[in-house]
Amino acid sequence: MSVLTISPLLAAEQNTTHPADAVRQDESHAYSIASGTLSDALLQFSEQSGGLQLVSPAELTEGKVTPGLSGRYSPREALSRILAGSGLGYRFYNATSFTLFKSGEQTNVLGAVRVDGVGSEVVGGINGSTDVTATEGSGSYAGQTMSIGSKTPQSIKETPQSVSMVTSAQMKDARVTNLKGAMDSLAGVSVSQGNRSDQVKFYSRAREISRIQIDGGAPLEVNSNSRYSPVFDMSLYDHVELLRGADGLFNGNGEAGGVVNLVRKRPLDHNQITVESSAASWDNYRNSVDVAGPLAFDGALRGRAVATWEKRRFFYDGANDEKKVVFASLEADVTPDTQWRIGASYTDQKGRPWTAGLKSYKTGEDLRLPRNFSIVMPWEFSNTKNTEWFTQLDHRFSDNWSTNLNFTQSYNREDGLGASIYGVVDQNGDGSAMEASAMRSKSRQLALDGTLNGEFDLWGLPQKLVVGGNYKRLNGSGDGPAQFYTYLDDEGNERNFNIFRFRDTDWSEPDFSGVGSLNSRYSEHQAGGYVAVTITPWKPLHFMTGVRYNQYKNENDQDGLLPQKMNETEFQLPYYAVSYDLAHNWSIYASYTDIYQSQAYMKTKEGRSLDPLTGSNKEVGIKYGDDKRNIALSAYSLTQKGGASTTSIDPGAWLIGDQACCYRNNNSVEISDGFDLEVNGEMLADWQLSFSYTYSRNKYKGEDSGQVGQPIRSQFPKQILKLASSYQLSGNPYLDRLKIGGTLKAQTKNYAVGSSCQYDDPDCVNEVPFKFTQGFYAVTSAFVSYQISSYWDVAFNVNNLFDRHYYETIGDARGGSWYGEPRNYALTLYGTF
Repeated sequence: MSVLTISPLLAAEQNTTHPADAVRQDESHAYSIASGTLSDALLQFSEQSGGLQLVSPAELTEGKVTPGLSGRYSPREALSRILAGSGLGYRFYNATSFTLFKSGEQTNVLGAVRVDGVGSEVVGGINGSTDVTATEGSGSYAGQTMSIGSKTPQSIKETPQSVSMVTSAQMKDARVTNLKGAMDSLAGVSVSQGNRSDQVKFYSRAREISRIQIDGGAPLEVNSNSRYSPVFDMSLYDHVELLRGADGLFNGNGEAGGVVNLVRKRPLDHNQITVESSAASWDNYRNSVDVAGPLAFDGALRGRAVATWEKRRFFYDGANDEKKVVFASLEADVTPDTQWRIGASYTDQKGRPWTAGLKSYKTGEDLRLPRNFSIVMPWEFSNTKNTEWFTQLDHRFSDNWSTNLNFTQSYNREDGLGASIYGVVDQNGDGSAMEASAMRSKSRQLALDGTLNGEFDLWGLPQKLVVGGNYKRLNGSGDGPAQFYTYLDDEGNERNFNIFRFRDTDWSEPDFSGVGSLNSRYSEHQAGGYVAVTITPWKPLHFMTGVRYNQYKNENDQDGLLPQKMNETEFQLPYYAVSYDLAHNWSIYASYTDIYQSQAYMKTKEGRSLDPLTGSNKEVGIKYGDDKRNIALSAYSLTQKGGASTTSIDPGAWLIGDQACCYRNNNSVEISDGFDLEVNGEMLADWQLSFSYTYSRNKYKGEDSGQVGQPIRSQFPKQILKLASSYQLSGNPYLDRLKIGGTLKAQTKNYAVGSSCQYDDPDCVNEVPFKFTQGFYAVTSAFVSYQISSYWDVAFNVNNLFDRHYYETIGDARGGSWYGEPRNYALTLYGTF
């Protein structure tokens, strides 16, 4: 292999810059590089960058051209523009040397090229990360590779399912700082406020997404049973990936909504410090610092540390929140073929949340309360602490075979005191009562995943094989007062709550002394193994299938109830797919995925575990992918049957006391179908775009007359459109520093229907129907950023630009409705050193 070495010293004797001199990779330089061959352009780049040296295989640049470059850029920005469309990426080994590699396909990534004096030989993604899926520093709204839906990074075009990504650049432009904002940027996702102002739920294809992977490992459960409520701050993550539909092959339970993958930031091969400081509406302040770089052994040991502090109030009165996050990781090249990472994070969040949100009139009519209205007591609080540590090991046996291990353990503790209003509201504002509750909970989750993947030749073509297994263990517990604290009037009756005359000083802090405690415990174990194979009998044609063996165990134990236990084993073929490469950048696919979700912890009135929820996800689509953009169009049909429904109370069955019972497998079939359209990346020079449109129908079919024809989730909109865009201006030294952009989210109406009754009518004798509707709405945001210098840039964001008044989440007459944020502003200063 011939090696292309470009250095200013070798290119021109008159250049006296020594390559060993320190060169700032983020310091701006004036470039004037003519269009032509890529090798000539890289020579000019090296001369004009103040001493950067390229060491790379010469054949990588053969036959490639570039449109050239003119203007003032940092070396990283200049390289990204010079290499645009070439199919090549770059990686800095140190302050003065960089190499090139093929991007987009892991199997074609350039093998390591050793630079004298540098111990690290691992080639990865951009900006010096060893993660080939990394997006930090790319400036792009399109990711080239992702690992969700497979156990090896591959291009979005090669993944025969609906997948999406929100990149580092898109999150920065839109000032996305938490998982809620990241998920709200992804195609087909409806974000719903949870029971409290600090909780959130995500839905795709009318189903909840309750499983989150980190770095592609075994999924963590994020739901009420797990008592696991982590705070995912985006300062720790490079990007977020989403697979819509089931992923039973690699995750076990093939839940229909989908699965999320959070990809942590990794240490870098060069020194980098980034800082962020912002001030926003409602006393929202945030500061973050991120330090990365080589530590020892000529760069073979690298580290990264992040510290973030955020304090904020909300647009409604009374609630507040403060968050502190720290993160540290180490990465070592143990051998040229072995890489090891270890790290930990700690999050401490304290605040005063609002519980249950807004009500409507008992008929569903909007109360039309002001947006700053809330029902928050000064004595309410919530404290959450989460500790996580992880380790990962990657080893390459050869160019075609590698293995990786991924282990994460997370501890979560939460305690709080809250108030909620139950009952409904009549025309005078009466009809409700207040109760208070206290709870302490803790959980521990352990997730272990191991994979062997590689290629072998058959029929003269490469075939792919993935063999692996994962194990997940969850233990959770909770304790608190055995009953709610109910506020009584002077006559000993439940005290009426009038929502129009509410004053927080009228309701004292509850006293739970003398009340017994209620304890609960929950545990879950899941172990499984999988084999997946991709067969290519003909170069453009690919068949994919996989098998999985699963074992489930769980136990639910609560005071006053008999312990509930479950043990299940299953063997299934959960996945089939076929794809055909129409051209180098185009492919079509069809896939089938099993849906299997255990419901054994739910009991019938005879004490028998419910049968699992089963179904399938069928999908066809067409995808386009190149080095600048991704386009995907898919149509799907999803069916589920055997879901759980509540049935009659039967105290004489397996229960102790008069606890309400029980569950049954309903006879309805849940059907969802629709299509997704998504476009991401660079549409024209300097213009980044993320566009998605989703159409979804969901309803019940079957024998349950009360459900047939009704939507599975009426709060899930039939149509969702999302748009994010940025444009880098140019033309003079001032415009060259200016970037503008914005976002648009629009969705069709959604609603909640049911029946309601007042708190003093426990048997619902005077039950009335209600329907609460949020019509079509569109929310627009905008931003402008200006590069002050090569180190600093400032951004100004305006959210809900036209101050649209709408409900972000629709509940029922009893509560659960939340306004969307009014117009708000944020000013952020960013520094990169």
